[in-house]
Amino acid sequence: LQRLKNYTGDVSDLCCSFVATTSDGQEVPLIPNGAEMTVTNENRFRYVYLLSDFKLNVELRDCSNAFLRGFQRLLEERWFRMFGEQELQQIISGSMGAGLDLQDLQKNTLYQNCRAEDRYSTDFFKALAAMDPKKQVALLRFVTSCSRTPLLGFSHLVPPFTLVRVDIRKDGDKLPTAATCFNALKLPTYSNWKVTRAKLEFVVEQGAGS
Repeated sequence: LQRLKNYTGDVSDLCCSFVATTSDGQEVPLIPNGAEMTVTNENRFRYVYLLSDFKLNVELRDCSNAFLRGFQRLLEERWFRMFGEQELQQIISGSMGAGLDLQDLQKNTLYQNCRAEDRYSTDFFKALAAMDPKKQVALLRFVTSCSRTPLLGFSHLVPPFTLVRVDIRKDGDKLPTAATCFNALKLPTYSNWKVTRAKLEFVVEQGAGS
């Protein structure tokens, strides 16, 4: 639709008509006899509006209504109508701050094959503290698949953030990986916190995963 909206040539050359294709491959006319009406430079904005309305409202109506009925079984509609869109998003998905509350994260981190007082663990948090806020948030997304912190803090993250020790012989052996289903960061035993930071920033920038 964006391409069609910004197309500088003759839109009729794209051979579009006022028809939408559903997820199961069926063609649905957007207007009466839509299959016979070609999209042109003059009517393309009407087509964009009608197709957007179909995809976002008409086609998804049954799924949206089913979701709403299920949601209303958990929470009365009168309660969530008290919140605005952004407030409801924050309650469901957590807060989107400038960075992470590292003290709260450290306090609520679980450790596997290591302890909180180990140099390995302290190197991780030292490396995390040295990152800029955007990279901290990116690391949280790398580990949990969500870039937002829980609204009430990391004590409400389920499963808890977990640091898993992975033994290596030298720094080049392995990169950090994540098990997002368990909110677990599998971090190799790098030689110092600077190497740890560099390896974490690399995998975050590459979008690498488990």
